[in-house]
Amino acid sequence: MSSSTPTTLPTSGTSEHRGPKTKRVHKKSRMGCQTCKHRRIKCGEEKPICAHCERRGEECHYTLPFHTRHYTSPVSSPQTPAAAPNLGLLDLELMHNFCTSTYATLSNDSAIRDLWRIRIVRLCLNCDYAMLAILSVSALHLSHFSTERRKFLRERAITYHNQALSIASAFIDAYNDKNAQHLFAFSILTIYYSFAQTPEHDDGLYPPWVVLIKGCTSFMTLARSTLLVGTFSALLQKARRRLELREQTFKTDYMQQLRFFVDETITDSERRSVYHDAIHGLNQTYGVFYEVEGDKDLVDIFSWIVFAKDFLTFVADEEEEALVVLSYFCVLLHKLPCQWWLNS
Repeated sequence: MSSSTPTTLPTSGTSEHRGPKTKRVHKKSRMGCQTCKHRRIKCGEEKPICAHCERRGEECHYTLPFHTRHYTSPVSSPQTPAAAPNLGLLDLELMHNFCTSTYATLSNDSAIRDLWRIRIVRLCLNCDYAMLAILSVSALHLSHFSTERRKFLRERAITYHNQALSIASAFIDAYNDKNAQHLFAFSILTIYYSFAQTPEHDDGLYPPWVVLIKGCTSFMTLARSTLLVGTFSALLQKARRRLELREQTFKTDYMQQLRFFVDETITDSERRSVYHDAIHGLNQTYGVFYEVEGDKDLVDIFSWIVFAKDFLTFVADEEEEALVVLSYFCVLLHKLPCQWWLNS
């Protein structure tokens, strides 16, 4: 029998036998987006755009894990044929076209393009007339590059647009904080539709997009407080910055000859004042195009329609002097980046 006594185990307070201190383990995000991984922050994995990317206005891309991308589980064939679900394959095609192609033609700014691809699409998914507006614009875009299906797609675009208009018209005069974002999305998409849709006959005093731009601007003024804190905040903030460029004094007086022409032909002082305001706004538009560096934006040119709203009355009356002024504006249309919806 051994006479040695059993070894006493160290108590929890004995320091010499304490193991190394373990670091607090944070749960890793293995399915996070590539942007968060690149920035070395934990991704919340929200779909289709995570909270970090949405807050910072960055692109959000997910990649499938390796085993998901390269392998699929075998699926046994059903014994009896099942009824095909009503998926609306054309609608799916149009939505796919919008999210992969059309969105990139609506702006030359990458941040605004991503806004159309992600946040505005997600907004419109909750509103039938806004979604129909997306499908109508996508159908016109697809028809522009598909000769065989052009007639069919344009007819479908008209059908979707008319359906959207009939639904939205009930909300236009009764907008509120809940539907303001949807109505604004619908109004912008309708402007693009109007540009792209060549009318079969001339049924107005001037192009319908002129009226639509004025209406969209009026609605934006009424619902400004709601729109500035919603989906369109980035778009409106950029528009404000572009409008501020018009307030500077430019080196060249681009409208000097046009101003002399109006002074010689317009004798009524009140009418002449309206012409001068329109010509001044047009001169500022030319200044932005020719003297401000960087890419040009749609706001740079079409904002003149808003500033010259009183002058457009003379265009509607087909005054010769008004048509001459308007021709100076039309020259700038060719300065914009070529897009399918401007070809009409």
